[in-house]
Amino acid sequence: MDQPELFTDDKNNTIVEFNESFYRDKEFKNIKYREKRINDTEFYNCTFLLCDFSKSKFFNCEFETCSFISSDLSLIKPDNSKFVDVSFNKSKVIGVDWTLIKALSAPSKFNFYECKIDNSSFQGLNLQGIKFIDCSAHDVDFYETDLSKSEFTSTDLLKSRFVNTNLNYADLSKANNYSIDPSLNKLKKTIFSYPEVTTLLNFLDIVIK
Repeated sequence: MDQPELFTDDKNNTIVEFNESFYRDKEFKNIKYREKRINDTEFYNCTFLLCDFSKSKFFNCEFETCSFISSDLSLIKPDNSKFVDVSFNKSKVIGVDWTLIKALSAPSKFNFYECKIDNSSFQGLNLQGIKFIDCSAHDVDFYETDLSKSEFTSTDLLKSRFVNTNLNYADLSKANNYSIDPSLNKLKKTIFSYPEVTTLLNFLDIVIK
């Protein structure tokens, strides 16, 4: 099998421009592309390593079977873009409004591993089976999000909002700092563990001695 073609900034920090409409089996390394715009571009089976796309806009782009590793995607705008089988690993993905992604009848498929996704919004999205593993997810908006069968292993959910959220069959057994009102969310067969599960009692008008 051929080795993937490598795109990288040289020592003079030459900016790599995304001039093609389709990239397949490519590796992008050390790309500095802050506050730029990528339009109408498809990426298939591509890897982005040590890249900086912070504050950039992806307009009408498609990412399929791609990985972002040790990269900065803070404050990106994924306008009308599509993410399928995409993983974010050890990356900063802070302050992203994921509600801008392309509306699809099928759920979007992307996962986060050891990422910072603070101050982001997934409001109203269908994210069945999504994984947040070892992540910082402070002040994240999950209002009316379908998180059924999702996984939050070792993820810090401090001040994140769960309202009308579908958490059926989700696994929060190793999550922490969450605040979830059982009367305002779907919790069928949701997995919790002690002592964090006791925070659900905070929403009940009861006295515990």
